[in-house]
Amino acid sequence: MLLRILLALALVFVLPLVALAQTGDAGDGVIQGRVVNGTRAGEGVASLEVTLKVLVHDGHEAAPVVARTDGQGYFIFEGLSTRAENIYEVSAVYQGTEYQGEQVGFSAGSTDVLTEIVVYDSTSSDEAIKVARAHTIVLPGDDGLVVTEYFLLVNESNLTFVGAPSGGSGGKNATVKFALPQGATGVEFSDGLDDCCATVQDGAITDSLPLLPGTREIAFTYEVPSSREPFIFSRQLQYPTDGYDFLVRSATAEISSQLLRKEEPRSVAG
Repeated sequence: MLLRILLALALVFVLPLVALAQTGDAGDGVIQGRVVNGTRAGEGVASLEVTLKVLVHDGHEAAPVVARTDGQGYFIFEGLSTRAENIYEVSAVYQGTEYQGEQVGFSAGSTDVLTEIVVYDSTSSDEAIKVARAHTIVLPGDDGLVVTEYFLLVNESNLTFVGAPSGGSGGKNATVKFALPQGATGVEFSDGLDDCCATVQDGAITDSLPLLPGTREIAFTYEVPSSREPFIFSRQLQYPTDGYDFLVRSATAEISSQLLRKEEPRSVAG
């Protein structure tokens, strides 16, 4: 069967309070650090609650412990086990968004670990959001087409984009939205999307996860039933896009677009 695909694209962060952690086997380990505001040149964030999560050596997660930053943003957790198998992670909620520090542990002979949580002021404006690169990959399937879409989102500001209220995402703010082709089924999330924050409703994927400064990869896959009619792919992007590729694995496919330039076949890894 000759597959014909028509494509349309529209670019539409005094002494800190001390917390003693109960990790199953108390010790002399200390984790201390600071919460800093990346929007305000690394200024310390005062009187902010910091949570320490502990994955202990036998594989279970101990009850979290809470401390509060001092006037300069410093915090400290004491009485920690220094077992090399234990993993610790600090987090804090600032202006409604949760931020995590890097996962840390104690090396042999060490009792002190330093860490940091960087938070940012929030914004509902998406003027600094863009797509640096986007790919649509179409593969023949048993009952139609299997489509994978990939987006490299960039937040070029020093603010966390929290979106705007949306009735379609469980009462949460919507940050990004991706329309699905008519008849798309079997939507599966992969990079950058999770069931906690992303929903499929009214023919679109809506995500509520805030966009921190920097980059974030998003990918998802769905199926489109086969048809004798051409598959018309229309993508209306929410943000300005620097580059877009539409890739089809088929020796007989006919592809036409008024906006994209046809190139020579290429090999794609992964």
